[in-house]
Amino acid sequence: MENPPIKGGDEKRWTASYIETRHQWLKYHEKKILRKTIYRTQTFLNEITRDNWNLDKLPVNANDVNVTT
Repeated sequence: MENPPIKGGDEKRWTASYIETRHQWLKYHEKKILRKTIYRTQTFLNEITRDNWNLDKLPVNANDVNVTT
C-alpha cells in the first residue's frame, strides 16, 4: 500500500491503491448487496487506466452508460 500524500506518498499511486483495495473489499463482501456496487469502483479503475484523472476525457463509461456531461 502506498503512503498517503501527506506522508510523502505519490497521490496517483495512493489513489489507485485505495480504489483497488475498496474494489476488492466490495467484490468479496459477505453482504451480496454490496457486491453489486463494484461498478462504481470499476469505473474509476477504468478511468485511471485511461489516464483520465480529472474525468475530462469524455465519454466516461459508467455501468455501460456513456456519460458526456
